[in-house]
Amino acid sequence: MNIILLILSASLPVLVLYWIFPRYQSLLISLSGILLLAIHSPISILPLALTSILQYILITKVTNKRSSTILSIVIIVIVLASYKIAEAVNVWSIAFVGLSYYSFKQIHLAIENYKGTLPIFGFSEYTGFLFFAPTFVVGPINKFNEFIKDYNRLRWNPDLFSYGLERIVYGLVKVSFMANYLVNTKLNELIYYLNSSGSLKAALYTDIFAFVANSYLQFSGFSDVAIGLSALFGFRIIENFNYPFLARNISDFWNRWHISLSNWCMNYVFYPLLAKSRNALISILITMIVLGLWHEISMKYIVWASFQAGAIFIWNRYKKTTLHAWLNRYIANKYLGIIITLHFVMFSFYVLKEESVLDYMRAIKSLLIP
Repeated sequence: MNIILLILSASLPVLVLYWIFPRYQSLLISLSGILLLAIHSPISILPLALTSILQYILITKVTNKRSSTILSIVIIVIVLASYKIAEAVNVWSIAFVGLSYYSFKQIHLAIENYKGTLPIFGFSEYTGFLFFAPTFVVGPINKFNEFIKDYNRLRWNPDLFSYGLERIVYGLVKVSFMANYLVNTKLNELIYYLNSSGSLKAALYTDIFAFVANSYLQFSGFSDVAIGLSALFGFRIIENFNYPFLARNISDFWNRWHISLSNWCMNYVFYPLLAKSRNALISILITMIVLGLWHEISMKYIVWASFQAGAIFIWNRYKKTTLHAWLNRYIANKYLGIIITLHFVMFSFYVLKEESVLDYMRAIKSLLIP
């Protein structure tokens, strides 16, 4: 709930002024994110403002697009990687709010500028996209062209405003009732009972399920609030989740889970790597490692990313076999696929909960070995 309160505290005061004084909407959009930083992480304002101004100059003033794009991405990656590494080795405990999402939006801008796909825009549109409070902390990673499209046709829309309020309520229910109460309280009571009664394997299995269920409910709830708040401002933001636990295979899962980040990694990491290397396995592995390290620089996330990459590669090979065709024809492969995918996700994601990879291996061993 702290993340939701963080976003609401910066968005709602600005939202009132935003619709009362539509003439100043461009300024207020940027102000929403700056207010968020001023309240919760003032130290974040300076590095984010400096990189923003520098990138804007590179994009709009440097005629050599190749040079400006490379320099812009290098600066952004250095800032993000430096913070992530310093955080991983406990050099500091300063929280740069929203840096991960902010950096990926900047890289998106740099690459699309190089491709020549960006519309005409000014500094206010540029900073509004980067500092938009509803998506600043937890995403989704929206695209600049779609943001500008909504920006250029901003008007009071009661239906969109009502939809936004509904999505915020859905998000709050997911986080406060379903995640915090049903999973973190009631399901944990069941886990405690199973442990105390000696049903250790059942307790561990339930704990694995609870971890993944809580992760989904919390994150999708945050996304609902972000999407809802964006609608209150008049913006339609990409969905971030699409019933991921109904996925029939691991590729389908990654088309449904954290969709905006998955799409970003596919467009800016996987496809360029595949075009250069012609090696699907290497391209998938590097893409998933980038996705993992974006969350946190640690061995746990490298192992987790390797699990995902290996599963995607195996699935892509398996779906071309006669066995897959036979199962599809004679067996209810849809439901079998859902069960297998769900359990792979549960077991592979659980590595992120344990303190170390070794602890994770011990836990899985105790569950699977009699």
